[in-house]
Amino acid sequence: MENNLTNWSEKFDEKYYDKNTPSGLKQGEFLNFILMVDDIKSFIRSLLNTRMEQHDEEVREELAELEHNQWLAWSSDISSKEVISDKRRKRWGKLWRPYSELTEKEKDQDRVWADRVLAIIREKR
Repeated sequence: MENNLTNWSEKFDEKYYDKNTPSGLKQGEFLNFILMVDDIKSFIRSLLNTRMEQHDEEVREELAELEHNQWLAWSSDISSKEVISDKRRKRWGKLWRPYSELTEKEKDQDRVWADRVLAIIREKR
């Protein structure tokens, strides 16, 4: 990476830099420099958005697992302290296992809640 930065810096100096001008830019290159900076900003924004989207999938799964673990704790606590129907206990009992052991369809129920959290985070970006 350092070599790439060095090469880029050398090319930049060669094309744009002039120590004898007040701006430090060669005469007539200011507009080209501004356009280049805008291109770099767009590229970085695009790269960050792509990386965030990839990262969001990982975070989504972590949030879904957290949601499942919260539900596990809550449902276990409720079932130990309150009377719940046999039907509910049977339905819940099938889901009283680690997130990694759930089917994709069962995981989707937790992903719905993870998506709600991610929507709030995206809104605040």
